[in-house]
Amino acid sequence: MKTISMTTLMMLAATMSAQADVFTVAKHDAAHPSGWGYYIGQTFTLQDQGLHGTGSIPADLSTAYLHSFKVFPWAADRNPEPLPETAYVYPAALMPLDSDFAEVGMFSLGMGTHVGEGVYAFDAIELDVAESYAFVLSEAAGILYWNSSPYDGGEAYWTNGSTRGTSHTIEAFHTDIDFRAVLSTDGVVPEPALASLMGLGLLAIARR
Repeated sequence: MKTISMTTLMMLAATMSAQADVFTVAKHDAAHPSGWGYYIGQTFTLQDQGLHGTGSIPADLSTAYLHSFKVFPWAADRNPEPLPETAYVYPAALMPLDSDFAEVGMFSLGMGTHVGEGVYAFDAIELDVAESYAFVLSEAAGILYWNSSPYDGGEAYWTNGSTRGTSHTIEAFHTDIDFRAVLSTDGVVPEPALASLMGLGLLAIARR
C-alpha cells in the first residue's frame, strides 16, 4: 500500500476536530523519568484532565466515551515483562483487588486491546464525567513513572508480588504512572484521526 503524505495527515487532524469533540486526560514527562516499576493500573477522573490533558470538557457534559488509554512501558530491550494483550476499565470502586480477577476482567465496563506502543484501544466505553475509574492491565508489567508531574485525579496500582504470578494483591502505590486517555463527547472519532491521537504511526500503518 502507498504511504500517507504529511498533507494528508494534517487533513485528517482537521477532520477530527471538525467531526468530534475530543479531549484527553493525561500526565507524562518523558524527559525526566523517575524510574519504572511493576505496575498494573491507574485510577483517573475525567474532570481532572491532568497537567498534560488537552481539549476541554463542556460544562454541561455528563458522559464521555473512552477510545484509548496509553501507558509508557520500560525500554523494550530491557523490560523483563512485556505489556499484556488486554486491559480493562472499571468503576474505581469495583476495581479488582487480586491479580487473578484482573486477568479475567470481572465487573469491568469493557476490554481494551493492545494495538502497539503502549496503546490500548477501547470500543467507546461510556463514562460518567464526575466519577472515578480504574484502568487495569490483565497482568502487571514494567511501566515508567515520573514524580515530577503528579496527577491529583487518581493513583497508580501495583501487584504485591511476582508480575506473572497468581493470587497477588493489588495495592495503591501512592504515585502515578504516566498515561494518556483519549475520549470524545459524542462517542465518534474518525479512525485515522484516532490512530494519530493514540500515538500510532499512520505511515507505518499505511505500509502494512
